Amino acid sequence: MFEQLQSLAGEIIPQALPQQAQQQGISESAVSQVASQSLFSGMQDILQQGGPSALKNLFQGASQGDTSNPQMQQMTEHFSGNLTQKLGIGSGMARTIAMAAIPMLLSHFFNRTKDPNNSSFDITNILGSLMGGGMAGGLGGMLGGGGGLGGMLGGMLGGNTPTSGNAQAQSPGLGGLLDRNGDGKTDLNDLIAMFR
Repeated sequence: MFEQLQSLAGEIIPQALPQQAQQQGISESAVSQVASQSLFSGMQDILQQGGPSALKNLFQGASQGDTSNPQMQQMTEHFSGNLTQKLGIGSGMARTIAMAAIPMLLSHFFNRTKDPNNSSFDITNILGSLMGGGMAGGLGGMLGGGGGLGGMLGGMLGGNTPTSGNAQAQSPGLGGLLDRNGDGKTDLNDLIAMFR
């Protein structure tokens, strides 16, 4: 996934970089590199802090161009901080660059995950990379079963509560809302459906 982010940043940053940044001699390639790293680590942070619904909110904010979206703001601050820390760009200019670039980057990223003709931005692989699995198989293992992320999400969010025997009792809560296909569990298919 990281290679796709690098390619995306290399394509978008030259369009998004404000003219005053170019006049100051700020390198497009250096900003692109920090952008791809920031997108990846920023999405990981959002997923870890708020779960899949927070990541979904980030993509919804990107698709709507909503810069007041909390996850969009978090990503902008993350990128801005990295520009200052890694490239020594002043905080004001770093924020200007981030505010111009993040909406464009995330909007293009979101659109490519929804494009059935673009297999390089497959949501299964993206989620796997963000969760540390890197591959769809690793993601399936993390999401499967009671010990996987799916079971953990269901338990934490009030999705499914086991009862005696093999029966399952549905309890109200966010976990139930995450069960997109109504099969009684929160798993890989439900997470993918959040981005479709």
